[in-house]
This record gives sequence, structure tokens and C-alpha cells, in this order.
Amino acid sequence: GEFWPEDIENVSYKENISQLQFFDIKDYKEDENIIYIDESAAKNLKKGDTFVFDYMGEKIAKKIVEDMGNGTFSLEDPEIDEVFNTLIVSDSASIGIDDIISYYGLDNVKVSAGKPVTMLTADVSGNINSKGFAIEAAVNDDNELEVTLTDNDTEAEYELPIKQKLNKKCENFSIKWDVNNINVGAQVKYTLKSGLKYASVGVDIDSEISGEIGVEGDFSDGILLCQTPALIGSNLVAVNVALYIVPAVDGSVNLKVEVPYYAGVSYEKGKGVNGTMGLRSSMQTSIEAEGTMGLYFRTAPMLVTMKSIPLLDAELDIGAEAEATRTGRPNGQICSDVNVKCPVFIIGVGDESVKYKNKKSLLCTMDISKSCEFTSFARSKSLHYERLADGTKQFVKECTYNEQPEDDKPKGSEASSEAPTQEQPTQEQVTQGTDLKESGPLHTYKTRMAEYFPEQTTFYFDYPDNWTVVSERANANTEVVIIQNDNGVQIEYMARDDKFGTEIMGNIMVEAKNDVVSKPRYNSGGELVIVKTKDYKEYSRTSPDVREYDDGAERYALMPASTSYSICHTGIYLGCYFEAPKETMFSSIPSKKLTDKDREEIIAILESFRDTP
Repeated sequence: GEFWPEDIENVSYKENISQLQFFDIKDYKEDENIIYIDESAAKNLKKGDTFVFDYMGEKIAKKIVEDMGNGTFSLEDPEIDEVFNTLIVSDSASIGIDDIISYYGLDNVKVSAGKPVTMLTADVSGNINSKGFAIEAAVNDDNELEVTLTDNDTEAEYELPIKQKLNKKCENFSIKWDVNNINVGAQVKYTLKSGLKYASVGVDIDSEISGEIGVEGDFSDGILLCQTPALIGSNLVAVNVALYIVPAVDGSVNLKVEVPYYAGVSYEKGKGVNGTMGLRSSMQTSIEAEGTMGLYFRTAPMLVTMKSIPLLDAELDIGAEAEATRTGRPNGQICSDVNVKCPVFIIGVGDESVKYKNKKSLLCTMDISKSCEFTSFARSKSLHYERLADGTKQFVKECTYNEQPEDDKPKGSEASSEAPTQEQPTQEQVTQGTDLKESGPLHTYKTRMAEYFPEQTTFYFDYPDNWTVVSERANANTEVVIIQNDNGVQIEYMARDDKFGTEIMGNIMVEAKNDVVSKPRYNSGGELVIVKTKDYKEYSRTSPDVREYDDGAERYALMPASTSYSICHTGIYLGCYFEAPKETMFSSIPSKKLTDKDREEIIAILESFRDTP
């Protein structure tokens, strides 16, 4: 997709659009869609006209339904093609506790005073160091959800005017979402001639989530905690951010997780929707479960312009799943076996049920949608947890309980587990030509272009538990998938209409030595080999200078045997492509920091490349 730097704005309205000044507006009743305009401006307006005005710091566009006389008009929301010739905006913003309180109105919020603001600490430059805020949700005796915000700096509490009646009975429902920061960004490119060419929205959240819940049932629609708009640029565009919890529990769960993550979706005309989610750093989890559970925390940004025209909707879920069984022993020892999958990412775009003021997003009306679960991100952990008779808690590879005679065995079992885990790279090594499973749980990726272009071959490749998918997009013309390990090493799969390469780039040419190291499982009709390339020489096209070196970048790639020359120019070069029938390539990204373990895993992943499951 496109990328622009922050703070870009290029806007032009249609010629017939009236732009009212703040002093033209006598009153505006947003809920009733009625506006009162000064007579000097009202005389130039009539039924069917569309106009824009400033209200409460936001730009708003409205269309006149009826002239009620004396400068009073009833209104409706216009369509985007009734307002803009051009709308290009790119910027970002942060959301804090003040934004949420302002959205609900301070008069509607019940406040419990905390520490004086003067107790806040400041750094050497005089900037205030904020500790963020916490969102706490609990269910009262009437099965209503109550939501409270806590300012972590002042400890002041704000009870929001939210009392949702839950349609399923919950027990021990108590959730806390401790937020250090929420950053949002958005980009829009619309022209009257071409329509919506590009739209994207992203969030970056550093938070800790904890709590417990007991319920039987599925809250797949989510339970709303709070929402607030983040204004982008000069307030022409806003990202309306809603925060949900999404429990799917048959039993109970007690969860604590540190999760700094980013997520985003983008739409590009002709290329469809692309979604990205990932962790900023390692994720620490403590989970105590009974039965089976799934608990997700949803950030739902809606990209809106003129406070009336929703462009793009997204639901971005991050969560954990667990299944646990508990067995009581005659000696008082309790053994728990738990399988935890965490984190799990889910993306949804273009959902008809997701609306802004009862309006579907423009993307949804264009019948463009996407829903997928990033199971390839998930790390599955099988753990055995023991609580000994003396109260000692421990995690072990195998049960330490000595089996008793049959008559002494417990007659029943329960389900529970407590499993603090931290994602860490696996310690086992993958050796060339061996099964990737030696490096821990194995994941298989299935390419997706055939969903849009059926003639393209569907490929599969395996990767071990210390690799994750960091980017993927697919449409009828292009598919790109990038996986990455904990050392930052990346492998890229690409399929496209045309060969795209840089055998010569600018004035500097780089040469690399090639060595055939193995073969993949896939046979394209012509022999494919796995080639190691290593940069060793560069020279200028405009001078006789030549530089040779030993520490050049290294990559591994599938390559037709007929083009695996001993010397080549690096970059994404043409010799790596093979037809399937799209021009297809599977290779690691050039790197100077590969370890022996990285090399072995890269080769094993390339060897697993095939066209059968």
C-alpha cells in the first residue's frame, strides 16, 4: 500500500458546498439532527444543499432535508461524493483518560477524588511523566456491567455512565485493562474521479490486562468498555476507538498478561484489504483456567470523516485460549495439565453489524470485507503444573506423583490450571535435512492467492515455534508473506504478475557468490534448488573503484537450477523467480547477522516448501 509521512492534508470541497463560520451557528442539536443558523447565512441555504461547519472542535458535513423556517433546518448525513473533490489526510494522535472523560461528559461521570495533581513527577526537561490509566469493569448484583476509569497518576476514579445489562449470567466478573498509552494513526486518499483509493487505520497499545470471569456462553459480539474519538489532522478525520472484552468461556478463567502490541488494517483500490498485528516485545502471561476458555481484548477503530461519513471499520482482537484439566491426588497433591495458546490475533474488516451512528462503513457498502485469525502467531504451550501437599507450586516436564495402588486412586477429577508463561525462543536446533518439529511445535502456512486467482498454485511451508508471521497480504495480483524469528531474521514469499528485480540499482553494483546447499520438496517441472548467496564485491558504474569484503549480507533462496549462476547481482533479483503460473519467489531477506541456528532453520523452512498439505 501507500505510505505518507505524518501531518499531510490536501482537501478541496465540491463547488456547491457552503462553508459556515462558527458565528453563523446559533445552536446545533446533534441527537435531533436540527440546526439553528443566523438569518444572514440561512437565506443562502435551501432543501437539498450540503454544507460544512465547525462544532465542538470537529468539522461536520450535513445535508438539508427540510427548511423549517426562521433559520431552522432538519438535517441528514451526506455521502462522501456529495462533499469532497479531494480528501487526502495522514496523521496520528494519542488517546488519554481526559479524552474518554470528555467524550462522556464530565457532568455525566461520577468522580472520586485522588491525589493532588502537583504530586505528579516530571523529568529533567519539565515534561510530566504519566503512568497512564486503568479501565476496570465489574458485574453488579443485577448482572449489569459497571465501568470505572482510574488515573494512575492521581488515583482519581471516574465511574462512566455505562450500565450494560448482560444477557448471560456471569460469576466473579472483574477485568482490569491497565493502559500506558494508546496511539492511533490514519490515512485517507479519496478523489471524486477515482473514489476511495486508499484508507488505513492503526493502533499501538502498551498495556497490561488482568482479571477473572466465570461464564457459560459466547460473547462474540463483545462487551463494550468505553469509546472515544481521536481527531486526526485538522479535525476533518477522526478514528472512533471502542474498547471491548470478548469472553468465550465454558468454565472460568483468571488471566494476567503484559501485552504491548500494534495492529492495523489498510484498503487499497484494486488490491483489497491487508491486516497486520504483532507484539512490540515479549509477552508475559499468567493464566489460571477451569475448563476451556478464550478471552480476547478488542480494539475497534472506525475511520470517520466529517463526523458523519464512516469510511473503514476494523475489529482487532488479541487474546489467549486455554484448556485445562485438574486431578486431585490422595496425598493432597493437585496436578494440572494445561494447553495455552497465546497470543491469538483476530482481524475483522467490513462487518455489516459494525456501524457508526447506525451507518455501515463505506468499505462495507462496497462489499469489501476480511476476517481472519492469525493462528500462525499463536504459541502453543503444554504445561504440567503441580501444587504439592505442603503448598509448593511448581512447573515440571513430567508428573512427580508416584502412582498409588488402584484402590487409592482418586475417583473424580476437576479442571483448573495456573500457568505463568513467557514467550521465549525454543532452545532446540533445526539441522539441515531434519524435521522442523525438532525445534518445538510446528506451524504450517498455506498461501492464499488461489482464493482470488484460482490458477495460482497453493503452496505450503512449515516453520517452528520461534518464527511468527509479521506481514501478509493477498489479492488476485500479488501475494506477500513475511515470517520472522526472535533474532529478527526474515523469510519472504512473493507471487506477482511480473518479475520485479534490481540486478542493477543506481550507480553501485553488488556481486554475490552462489552455492547450492539443498533442494525443496516442491518440483515445478524444472528442478528447483536452494541457493546460498553472499555479497563479496561492490563497485561503481561511474568510477573504477572496486571494494571486496568478507562480511557481506547473506541470503537463501529457491532458484531454478538453470539460473543458479555462481555469481549474481543481489537485491530482489530476477533469477529467483519461478512460474506457478504467477512469478513466484521464496527466500530469506539479506542479513549480516545470521547465526548457525538461523541458517539451519532457514534451510529447513525452504526445504519444506511444497504444493501439498
